[in-house]
Amino acid sequence: MELLMRALKQINSFKDGALNLLVIFLLVSCSSLQKPVPSSPTRGDKAAIDDLKTDDEVPSSNASPPVESNSEANKKAPPKAEPHKVSANSFATLAKANRLEQMREEAMKVLASNANDVSSLNALAFVYFKKAKIGAARIVLERANEKNPNTPQVLTNLAVLDLADNEPARALTNLKRSYKIDDHNPETLGLIGSIYLQNHDFAKALLPLEQSYRNDKSNLKIANNYAVALTKTKSYEQAQKIYDEILAQNSRESEILLNYAGLLVDYLNKPKEGLNIIYKVKFIETERKDILDLANKLENRAKTALKSIKE
Repeated sequence: MELLMRALKQINSFKDGALNLLVIFLLVSCSSLQKPVPSSPTRGDKAAIDDLKTDDEVPSSNASPPVESNSEANKKAPPKAEPHKVSANSFATLAKANRLEQMREEAMKVLASNANDVSSLNALAFVYFKKAKIGAARIVLERANEKNPNTPQVLTNLAVLDLADNEPARALTNLKRSYKIDDHNPETLGLIGSIYLQNHDFAKALLPLEQSYRNDKSNLKIANNYAVALTKTKSYEQAQKIYDEILAQNSRESEILLNYAGLLVDYLNKPKEGLNIIYKVKFIETERKDILDLANKLENRAKTALKSIKE
């Protein structure tokens, strides 16, 4: 049984997974900030270019500066306003509430005084990503990468955009660069392993997926992919354990349930247990023809196996 197809559903499913990861990565801040320097984006839409224009860029001029009068010079300068700051947690709250316009406004307030703030650039890119403006999101992240090179969160976010653009090889390059800087980030590891899994390189997929899962068991997509890699490398009992841990968190994900049923029926010779899960899938999922077709085929195999056991 082909588990991999349902693990990632090729690149279309991968986009959905990438979006969820992007939410996590977008909320990481960076303390190494530089003076804003005007950039010249080469692609994307006009909105992103307009958003990245800063008020602190001073045009060159041959004109002499104005001369202050004595009364003006003696006037006390008004105190400078404190630069606007938004914490990563605040961006996270806005993202979870899907308050995209407020998220953009808050990011722009920060960028007005610090055009290279990584957390705000990431937040702005997230807004564009959610609005399916991949080119605009890339402009913003390329700006972040240009001004704050070798920032692992930015490199991983660029990889997410690469996946959305159906460029897994380019994504893997950015992920490996991110991994060299920070080799403990579960999302980076999970994406690396999932790309290997998609390419049927199961042995290579196993270790990064395991490390990602151990660091963050709440990410069900990565947990599922780890279980698939275990199945494909013949670690069947361990795969069953991972599926049990997944179902303890969420027992209504059709693809994961089908993967588990396939493991029980096709690899562990437990057709009766597999049938129970298949029936649950058919009860939960009534509209998706691809899921129902797979469930019906697996149900037939389970019944055949169950009949042979009884005989």
